[in-house]
Amino acid sequence: MANKLKFCAELDAVDCNFPDRYMGCGYGPSYTIDQFFERFKEVPRMTGVELVSNWHISEKNAAYIKDQSKAAGLQVVSILPDHFSEQKWGKGAFTSTDKNIRKEAVTLVKNMIDIAEDLDCHMITIWNGQDGYDYLMTSDYLREMEWLQEGLQECCEYNKNIKLAVEYKVREPRIHCYISNVYAALAMIQKLGCDNLGITLDVGHAYIAHENPAEAIAACKTYGDRLYHMHLNDNFGVWDDDCMVGANHIQPSVGIDGGKGAEGLHHRLLIGLGIIGFVKLHGTGGIGGVDLRHLLVRPVALRSLHEAIRMPAAR
Repeated sequence: MANKLKFCAELDAVDCNFPDRYMGCGYGPSYTIDQFFERFKEVPRMTGVELVSNWHISEKNAAYIKDQSKAAGLQVVSILPDHFSEQKWGKGAFTSTDKNIRKEAVTLVKNMIDIAEDLDCHMITIWNGQDGYDYLMTSDYLREMEWLQEGLQECCEYNKNIKLAVEYKVREPRIHCYISNVYAALAMIQKLGCDNLGITLDVGHAYIAHENPAEAIAACKTYGDRLYHMHLNDNFGVWDDDCMVGANHIQPSVGIDGGKGAEGLHHRLLIGLGIIGFVKLHGTGGIGGVDLRHLLVRPVALRSLHEAIRMPAAR
């Protein structure tokens, strides 16, 4: 794979209307799918799009989304099954004590895999944020971890040509989320032994798990080349603020500063992994979120990131 950085983002990253627990209605106007695509076209250097089931894509509108993506010149990079925003998932998706809910969680992934294949999309991102617990001694950890692994394995075996990328996170919406850090994810992947199961490294999730994202990259390389995708964002180390790159960590988000010595090696780890294709710009933090149409007009931090990744490998 060529060492070229390509940008993608979630389709609704141009609407500035993300809600939080205080402003449940969102901070701005709502837009239709048509309007999303029109606004997306205004983002410089954006050639990929990511979709969320239930929010953007379903079996009913998949053909329409396919046409819209092609018309906008956008590659569908990943589809994220919505296992988190509907009430039925409130007590778990893959780990629900209701076997019918667990079955529905797997069926949703399979449906999105079928849609992904038709859209020439090669990856499903799994963020199972409702799989976890809040209070101690309220969950059967062993049983729920087993259910989670069984569900993911069934999804992987459904179509081995489609990659499943688990996006780990230590907390939120549950106080304690299963698959909480890079090593928990890698241990589970190693146990399941599925060739098409890997990791989406969300840099903000790494920070709130008190990880060094560059070490997480190295771990993915060391334990089976399992880094499938990256979400670039930033926060202040205590919450998943989803700020844009450079909001707090001035060195571009994964220690990719293009400098000398150890930090200068981190961008080479990415190149060695062969992941330098699409990376997702994932920033919604702050009042009203971040409208990518305005951000990339002045891509200072991103330009630094891009140039750092292009530096020659260490000798």
